[in-house]
Amino acid sequence: MGPAEGGLVGILAGFLIMLMTYDTPALAGILGCCGAVAGLFQGRRRLVAGTCFVGLALAFGMLKGFPELYVSVYEPLIAGILFILIPNRAMDQTIRFLSMLRQDDSYYELKTRRRLREQVKDYADLFGKLALCSSSAGAYHPARDIMTQQFKGMSKAMEKMAVELSAEYKPLQAERRRYDLQTGMSNYAKEGRVSGDSCLCTPIGEGEFLIALSDGMGQGMRAAEESNLTVNTLSQLIKAGFEAELALRMVNSILLLKSDDEIFSTVDMGFINLYTGRARIFKIGAAASFLKRGDGVKAIKMSALPLGIIEKVPVESISLQLRKGDELIIVSDGITEAERGSDGLEWVKNAILEIRSKDPQTMADLIINRAVQKYGLREKDDMTVIVALVK
Repeated sequence: MGPAEGGLVGILAGFLIMLMTYDTPALAGILGCCGAVAGLFQGRRRLVAGTCFVGLALAFGMLKGFPELYVSVYEPLIAGILFILIPNRAMDQTIRFLSMLRQDDSYYELKTRRRLREQVKDYADLFGKLALCSSSAGAYHPARDIMTQQFKGMSKAMEKMAVELSAEYKPLQAERRRYDLQTGMSNYAKEGRVSGDSCLCTPIGEGEFLIALSDGMGQGMRAAEESNLTVNTLSQLIKAGFEAELALRMVNSILLLKSDDEIFSTVDMGFINLYTGRARIFKIGAAASFLKRGDGVKAIKMSALPLGIIEKVPVESISLQLRKGDELIIVSDGITEAERGSDGLEWVKNAILEIRSKDPQTMADLIINRAVQKYGLREKDDMTVIVALVK
């Protein structure tokens, strides 16, 4: 509760002991000082507060001289050990009880959190019911499916918020990131025109990073608009709290609704957690990606149709555990199609292995240059390369 309250409790405890045991009045002053010092470490680790309490009590106790100590050696030690060993749950309940008695800011914050949590849960239930009603309204229609996915996404986001509000209050402690990410991007527009590929690399939350690449099928500005709509809408939905699967299905319905002709988009989307090093890769009609680790390169591929073709697109992901020094390379199909007569994977693997630079931007530029050389005089496709180095 702080140094003032700690000192007051120490003085009262000292007077009670003095009255019951006819001990020295100095005990009230000693315990008052010890309580005030322990109160200075409010919200810190209990080990620190307990150690300072015991140390000061023993220092005061020895002022009278051995063997007639003001305070015995064992009593503060036992008290400090018992304080440190109190279970966290019991200590949290005690803190909440004291806050309720004092009617302080923590008490009103707790009441506000509880009231807000109940409101958020009500909203989550409401959006869930609206999603259920919308999905059972009749035959599939892109506009109705967009509305259904919106309701589902809002319901999930509200449920996640309610869980966060339910979490017990704990003092803020900075969690240390184990990993960092350095990225590089390079692209080539077909014959110098507007590229139909769009990409982004952006943090989407505390310790999580999003990498997205979309290849808009078609030509020029129209394909660029489709791919740009895809990556930006996905990014905004995910930042708003939508799950990746829901966001992808919603963008699929948007493309179905707005495309009068057959224009659709592939999606390469990766989430990298900088605390754990775990990565989730979504590939919707996209070309293979590559993971370079040491002297080896592994292809990451998955068969799926692009967004905007079928009504209910299947959404699956690949999980990876990244290590420091790994390089994740995401490319559009213009790169893998640069060499004729093969699936395009071998030449990209060999090119990645031959590049010794650890700079992501240098690697991305060199892969683009080698792909242009592979095409030679043939008509080239739009090409994009994203390289992410785990540090």
